[in-house]
Formats: sequence, C-alpha cells, structure tokens
Amino acid sequence: MNLRLFVAAELPDDVRAALAAWRPDDPALRAVDIAGVHVTLCFLGWVDEARVDAVGAAAMACAAPVGELAVREGLWLPPRRPRVLTIALDDPDGRLGAVQQAVVEAMVAVAGHEPEARPFLHWVSYDAYPREDIGAGFADNHAFASIIGEGCPFEAVDFDLGLFIIAPRLFYRDHHHAAPELYAPLTGPHGWRFKPGDPLVWKDADVPVWNNPWEPHATMTGDTPFLAIFCWTKDTSQPAKIIPSPDWPILENAS
Repeated sequence: MNLRLFVAAELPDDVRAALAAWRPDDPALRAVDIAGVHVTLCFLGWVDEARVDAVGAAAMACAAPVGELAVREGLWLPPRRPRVLTIALDDPDGRLGAVQQAVVEAMVAVAGHEPEARPFLHWVSYDAYPREDIGAGFADNHAFASIIGEGCPFEAVDFDLGLFIIAPRLFYRDHHHAAPELYAPLTGPHGWRFKPGDPLVWKDADVPVWNNPWEPHATMTGDTPFLAIFCWTKDTSQPAKIIPSPDWPILENAS
C-alpha cells in the first residue's frame, strides 16, 4: 500500500495560536485544524508503506536547532491563481534552510525523492473550476505551463503568459474571467463561441482570439490537440467562472 507523505517542522503552540487568531474569517476559506499547522520541508507524495520507517528515521536524523524565526506576511500560493494561504518566515541565520536541504538530500537517498530542479516548464491543470461544473473530460485532459508571471521562469507581476494544451475532440465549457485574455493557437482548426448557446465558429491555427474581461467564451478542440500561447494581461489572481448552457450535452456527445 502507498501512503501520501511529507516531512515538516512543528511550530510552537503559541505561534500556532497566534496564526489561528490572525487568519481571515472568510466562508470561502477552508481552515485547517490549528494542530496541523506546520512548515513543510519536503513533499514526497505517494510512498510505499514499507519505506515509512526508513523515511521517519532519516527525517529525524536531520533534526537540528534552527535559531530564532520570525513570522512575516501572508502569502497566497501558487502566486498566480492561488488556492492556499500560507505565511512567510524569516530565517535570518539560514539554519532552517540548511535543515530543509538536509531533509531533501535524505529523502533522495531513502525514498527515491526527485527534487524539482525545474529545467523544464512546470505543467499543471487549472483546478479553480469545480469538477462537476467543468466536466471530467476537460478536467482530466488539459494542462498549462506559465513562462512569464509570478513564480515563473521569467518574473512579472499580475501577468501570465505560457502554453495551454487540451486533448482533441473535447469541449471546454463556456466560462469567463476578470483577466483580459489572448489566445494565439499553434494548432487548428478549433471551434470557438463567445455566447452560451451560439453555434461554434471554426478558426485556423494562425487566427488569434482576444477575450475582453468577463466576456463569455468556449472552445471545441478539433482532431488535433489544442496547443496555444495564452496571455492574461492583468487580474490574474481572480479565478475563472463557469457559465452554464443547456447545449453542453449535445456538444460533448458530438465531440
């Protein structure tokens, strides 16, 4: 059996209590149990249960005094399209960073951990949509990789440019967002519409698509995977929202 593991450092009780008192009282946020607040040192993901004891022993062997740390400002992660509220820490002596590095090296040895060096693009799926709203087909068959933006290979504030890919013959349901958006398709033809219920308009690979803020749009991919350069020019932290349309079943069955 596999277990989902990570290595973390505990925080003092008074620090956890202070963080609990500070966190925003917002029904849109799902607060974690204060006893579980921690500092992640290394995320391992799924690990064979047989390795758990070795992982624990190797992690404990890295324990060392870290000196005085300071809690700083709140941080939304990932920086673009955030979904987790975290807290920045000051590590003036670099001791916590040294422990973290030791933990990573230990996990490489005992758990086969592969640190992310990021020489390549970091591909992720857009999880701001509820799965039941966006549909399983799109949720399981798309990815994007940002190149320019916050936390990207090329830093930029409130700007997001990268590559977007969708499997062939899939309908990306009607949606809209605050960010002005440019698509520069590299494959085609693919179908587009800019109002729920309207017929699709098929555009070739060399035809750009511009979406104004909160302008509805949807895409039907053709026989080749949809690959495009995308760009959100501002308001990148505001998530996209689905616009229901009664013709989705017809379009998705046709695809």
